[in-house]
Amino acid sequence: MIAHVFRGLALDSVQRGHPVISALLCSYCPAAVRWWRAGADPSQPFDPFWAVLEHRSAGRTLMEALEFMDLAGLAGFARRYVSKVEDYRGQARNRRIASPEQLPTFLEEKLPLAYRHEFARALEKIGGWQNFSPFLRAWAFVFPDWLQQLRIEPHADVRIVDRSIDFLKHPLFQLPFWQFRGSGRKILGAFTQNVHAPTCFLTAFLVQFFEQGIDFDGDEMYILDSLGRAHRYRAHWSTAELAGILEGLSVFASSGPYPPLMALNDLTACTECGYEAICWKKSGGSPPSLTPLALNF
Repeated sequence: MIAHVFRGLALDSVQRGHPVISALLCSYCPAAVRWWRAGADPSQPFDPFWAVLEHRSAGRTLMEALEFMDLAGLAGFARRYVSKVEDYRGQARNRRIASPEQLPTFLEEKLPLAYRHEFARALEKIGGWQNFSPFLRAWAFVFPDWLQQLRIEPHADVRIVDRSIDFLKHPLFQLPFWQFRGSGRKILGAFTQNVHAPTCFLTAFLVQFFEQGIDFDGDEMYILDSLGRAHRYRAHWSTAELAGILEGLSVFASSGPYPPLMALNDLTACTECGYEAICWKKSGGSPPSLTPLALNF
């Protein structure tokens, strides 16, 4: 879900220090709002799910997407990977499990070392060879799973759209969302890597705002997770409660302290953060460590 916010920061409509954006970043990790308010621009980490939506919204097939990424030479590996996942998903014990290929019992074939060297430059553009199989999985399996759960035909129109947020007289800003059009319906999707995100504050804020019907141009809103599931979410906070939470978080964001709570709670979640490079020091074969700057909160 946080990827929608980080991508929104790149839009011209977002004012540095915006109270609502500050609160949303703070709810994710206080360190993130610290860097943003200090003037640092977030990077946009490669996200295989967003990449799939970007290529599909441009009308590309998987082969055309690989050619666009200068990875057409890996088409043979891609076919083998997809076939292996299809076989695993087809086993009777796995048919009722969401994304069973994510289980430790699935023996995933790693991209051969020779390919990693041959396509090193192109793979670097997608954040490393480790992101290639997740991209294939997102394209061939997670995206169709979403469409099936949304009850939309396989060739539905999909696009990335910017939607305006104008919450309780705060300055207007925009965030990007995914829009699916098909079977006579328009669905707005918000994506999260976190399979428990339907219970988080950021989700509640976005859904509550959507339910007010303000400039979202969609008939329904779903939270789409990395296991291929689509959640029809109903907010459990009132607008007044959300406003109070936002106000408290905004005050906290303006004064600190700014501990890197996400890093302290879930190291893997930092890979979604546009400020990972500020908080983490990575070198050679040594384990990554938090920077002195991040720890001096």
